[in-house]
Amino acid sequence: MSNIKTHKKHIKNLEHLKLLNLSTYEVVIYDYLHNLKDDKSLSLPATPLQISKDTLIPRASVYETLESLETRGLVINRKLNHKSVWQIQNVEILNEKLQKLKNVISGHSIDRQEIGHSEINNQSSVILHHGLEAVRSIIFKMMRDHKDESFYGYTGATDVIAAWDTVFSREEVNGLNRILKESNVICVGVFPRSFAREAFNQYGVAWAKDYEGRTASTTYIDKKYFTNAGQMFAFRDAMYLIALKDKMVIEIRHSDIQNMILSMYEYMRDTSEKVDINAELRALIRDNSNN
Repeated sequence: MSNIKTHKKHIKNLEHLKLLNLSTYEVVIYDYLHNLKDDKSLSLPATPLQISKDTLIPRASVYETLESLETRGLVINRKLNHKSVWQIQNVEILNEKLQKLKNVISGHSIDRQEIGHSEINNQSSVILHHGLEAVRSIIFKMMRDHKDESFYGYTGATDVIAAWDTVFSREEVNGLNRILKESNVICVGVFPRSFAREAFNQYGVAWAKDYEGRTASTTYIDKKYFTNAGQMFAFRDAMYLIALKDKMVIEIRHSDIQNMILSMYEYMRDTSEKVDINAELRALIRDNSNN
């Protein structure tokens, strides 16, 4: 990493870009492309060969990194004079992502008022969704209805994966992850330490690529506390307690039950190990690709 070449102009956005949990190569290449318009000695857009030459990142890694940035919606690829060239997307896309993630990724807890409380309607309610079709319907609706939101997530690994397989196909699971990623729905998660590897072993590279970037802040706790297949998703307007093995989802709105569960959740986050699960997933993808 120490051989990576950056110009002074190119360094100015690095700290902000790290809020998106980008890899070092992703940060340097994005910032390089972003600053091409400010440097008359460089052309816009750039070829992978030019990027490699100016940043000293190996060309093979440049291609891999550009594809990752394209998946995130941060850069675009097009043909120019029969050459493949790359440039950044509208910079407003980056600014929007940074604005939404800044407090979460920088380590600050989401305000309790953001998750679990809404001033639109203070009437308490509990809704039971039971049966295969009812559970599938509410989960798809839950994913679609919370665009540009952060939510608290609590989930295990092996038992939960097995439970999801009873309700959704592998293709549907990957599709749900893509919906969340494209809708900028960001998870602040509490997972068992084995979560990333166990899910990767079950779902493979396709799942890892769709899931990577979905989680802004992750806390790992001992696997012994996940001897169940239950899950919790807590959004601003509602909390969902999910038991897919039982084909059941409990939807809770505007209740002290939410506040009680969120207090326990925040205790786990405050007293446990913070990790970068996106870096773990990138390493698993890279290691698998090298095999």
